[in-house]
Amino acid sequence: MGIFGKKESCMVCNKVGAKVAIFNGFICKECYDKSYDYLSNSVDISQRRVREIEDAISKYLLNQEELNKFNGNKKIGTYIEIDEENKMFQVLDSFGKRVKDAVVYRYGDITRFELVENGFVINKGGLGQPPIENINGQTTTAFVNSLKLRLYSSNKNKGNKEIKIVASELNIRSNLYNSIYGTVKELMQFLESTINSENNSLNSSSDDNDLSNELSTVDEILKIQELLDSGVITQDEFDKIQSRLLGF
Repeated sequence: MGIFGKKESCMVCNKVGAKVAIFNGFICKECYDKSYDYLSNSVDISQRRVREIEDAISKYLLNQEELNKFNGNKKIGTYIEIDEENKMFQVLDSFGKRVKDAVVYRYGDITRFELVENGFVINKGGLGQPPIENINGQTTTAFVNSLKLRLYSSNKNKGNKEIKIVASELNIRSNLYNSIYGTVKELMQFLESTINSENNSLNSSSDDNDLSNELSTVDEILKIQELLDSGVITQDEFDKIQSRLLGF
């Protein structure tokens, strides 16, 4: 709220009553929630410009289109759900359930990963990394307090992701640890296979890159046109997103 009780308007959607302060004004909670997962945590929201918020919301809206298409038919433990037909996956919550507005990753989005145990990388894979079998993944301590899998994305519209596997003390000789680690190995093998598959596919079609990029832009515009037609976004939001996709 501004000086003398003035109600601020959201600088993105113009909704009155915006209370989240950014560098050059205010945004509403709805716009803040949409942009949250697509902004780096390294910069406080109060230092963000309106263009950054708009870019993040554009990514959110495009991801919603992916979510609508997602049809999961396989899970690896309680960590990810996979849509094999559309070659997509999403990270699940700690109970193995879908997360509202979760980021959907296509097989080619993740290019490398690291398994981090008690703060140390004990396994890794992906482009530029040694094969999984060359890293033994053995810990030097009797107990594990933290085990997480870091996913690194090459897609500018989708950030990196961290999957928490173990968050409390666990004996490495226990059956539970062996069971968890077995599932994590399956998860890493899945990631390795998708990275290799997509990389080989890209190499075999390098001559078609320019055409693919053009078709990708057209496809994204068609997606946001569907969102406009269904009333999910306004004409003003559509125009802004289209301008950014076309590089204006």
